[in-house]
This record gives sequence, structure tokens and C-alpha cells, in this order.
Amino acid sequence: MRRTVAIACLALQATLTAPLTHAATDTANLQVKLVITETCDIHTAATTAVDFGTQARASGPVTVTATGSVTVNCSPNTSYSIGLNGGSNAPAVPTPGQRKMKGSLGAFVPYDLYQDASTTAFWGNAAGSVVSGSGSGGNQTYQVYGKLTNVNFAADTYVDTVVATVTY
Repeated sequence: MRRTVAIACLALQATLTAPLTHAATDTANLQVKLVITETCDIHTAATTAVDFGTQARASGPVTVTATGSVTVNCSPNTSYSIGLNGGSNAPAVPTPGQRKMKGSLGAFVPYDLYQDASTTAFWGNAAGSVVSGSGSGGNQTYQVYGKLTNVNFAADTYVDTVVATVTY
């Protein structure tokens, strides 16, 4: 009996260790792919309004300035430009002197936006009037300098909405 069991065990071991044979094989290619793009974001960080505050009506020339900001976040070393449109009451591609805040009574107060505190570099959205930069991978904040030179208008609240666009 022991001999029968030993022979059966040897037969089973031979069956389990015998090479498997296949009739045929087939192959297929599996592609592995990654696309990396540059990216810029101008809407995640809130803008800061250019708020000229409360001004007393004056008949003579005045200069009132205010500062706001826009923030972009672009991939490292991504070249970009930031443009500001003409707002709700001016041409889409403004030139100096065209932006206007509108009051609830229908009057307009002209103003301009600039890239610099000395208010000499107009900020628009046409070539030569945009702010350019290179991404750092983190937030980069740019000051927007506003200037108006006339407050001889009816008492009212005057507003405008300017769209900032990052192009990369």
C-alpha cells in the first residue's frame, strides 16, 4: 500500500511539473501617453477694485488716483500677457481717454488705468499696452493704477466693470 501511494505521488508530481504547452501566442501593443500643457489662471485669486472713494464735486481740474490689483498663476517659465478691456462703457480695445464709469442717472465720468504709479504707461489690451511676464508656478500680483482728472459731475455712484484677460 505504501508503494502504491508513493508511485501515485510521483505521478502527480510529474504531472504538475510538466511544461505547459500552448498551441499559439498573440501580442498587442499598449501605448502609454502623457500630454503636458502650459497653464495660466487669472480668476482664482480675487481682484482688488480700483476704488476712487468719495470725492466732493469740484469745478476745476483735479487728479484723483486709486490702486487695485489682478493676480495670475502660470506654469513655471510660461510667457504671458495681461490685458484690460475698455470696460462696460467704452470700446472693447480702449485707447487713453475712452474708459468711463456710468452713474445711475446716466452720466459718465472718464478715467484711465495704468501699469505704473506715475500713470504714464496706459494699460489696455492691444499690442504695446499689455503687461507681460513669465510664470513662476505661484501667484504673481500686478498693481492696476487708476487716474481721473474731473469730478465735476452730478452727485451719484459711478461704476464700471473691466475684464482682465491673461493670454499665454
